[in-house]
Amino acid sequence: MRPIIKVENLSKQYRIGARQAAYSTLRDSITETLRAPFGWLRRNGNHEDNTIWALKDVSFEVMPGEVVGVIGRNGAGKSTLLKILSRITEPTTGQVDLYGRVGSLLEVGTGFHQELSGRENIYLNGAILGMGRSEIARKFDEIVAFAEIENFIDTPVKHYSSGMYMRLAFAVAAHLETEIIMMENPKVGACGGKIEAVCEVEPPSWFNRYTENFAVGNQGEVSGDVTFTRGYLWGAGLCIRKDAWDCLEHVGFKSLLVDRKGKQLSSGGDTERCFALRLAGWRLWYDERLSLRHCISSDRLTWSYLRKLYRGFGASTVGLDCYNNIMFQSRLSRRQRLRQAWQWQAVGTLKLLLKQLMDAWTVGKSCEGSPQLLKLDWTWGRLIELLKKRNDYNENIRKVRGWKSRLELR
Repeated sequence: MRPIIKVENLSKQYRIGARQAAYSTLRDSITETLRAPFGWLRRNGNHEDNTIWALKDVSFEVMPGEVVGVIGRNGAGKSTLLKILSRITEPTTGQVDLYGRVGSLLEVGTGFHQELSGRENIYLNGAILGMGRSEIARKFDEIVAFAEIENFIDTPVKHYSSGMYMRLAFAVAAHLETEIIMMENPKVGACGGKIEAVCEVEPPSWFNRYTENFAVGNQGEVSGDVTFTRGYLWGAGLCIRKDAWDCLEHVGFKSLLVDRKGKQLSSGGDTERCFALRLAGWRLWYDERLSLRHCISSDRLTWSYLRKLYRGFGASTVGLDCYNNIMFQSRLSRRQRLRQAWQWQAVGTLKLLLKQLMDAWTVGKSCEGSPQLLKLDWTWGRLIELLKKRNDYNENIRKVRGWKSRLELR
């Protein structure tokens, strides 16, 4: 596994007594340049070599997922090391390799220009920290609100108080999204985020009750591992680690679900991939920092479309049964294992359908937003798919067991 931070023979030298150049104007810079040769002549060319090594030949590696603390006495070089890693200052000798995006709360405000306004410095400092222009624009209002300088955003920062200056600098640094969920967690095979709906037309009154069916909203109460809680992630914005996908392909994984094809609304492909990753030992991760927008066209914001979608959900469970049977097999009794067979599943689904028909009878076909009708559509979709797969159901379970066995032999 490649380290995320690699430091080789790192050294940093400072000159004792050297004055740090203060902020100056163009006139001051020209004057200082013209005076420099005369100052050197007055010293007769003498130069006292009074230096100190803050760091000397430091080498180490940090692997993905590790948390490292730097401990030492005053003057040991802790801040100097972190400044070099954050690219605030350069080393005298040595090399640092960083595989990821680094966020720093050291030396906040580095790169602020006194003559520029708060607005201009947000874009300037954000660019220095590695944020793109579109990312800065998206977070601009949050940064300004966090810094509490709305009334002074177009004022040059040289007129800010020290408190205003530091709040703005910290706000920019704090809104940098550092790298990266999958780099921090090497066992994560797939990552999903928070999804916001962008509707082409005003959504119907029942939409907010069924946002999850449109892959909209949060995928967890808090950011973190959802492998054994939620158990799957939505396909909208789903990020799969290449190593994880290569692992599945190597053992012969083939999707049993066709997803959406033409006008067919067969769903579940995203869930199947998540289940396959879980069987292969990978984790699923949700992080609300991964924020996405899901555009929903007007033809999808209809009751007939949602009912058709539910029939697709029901149909997809037939293929997902293969994964559920294997993942939870150790928890099942002998009787429950026997009921995994196609015959038991078909009979059980038919009984459920008849019961739901009785429940939905009083609702009526035209009642929009009725959960009873959607449950009925789900069960109907599952029953029809079971009948279609009556010759393949048990065989598909054996196929999944086959590639999982090959994975265990690797």
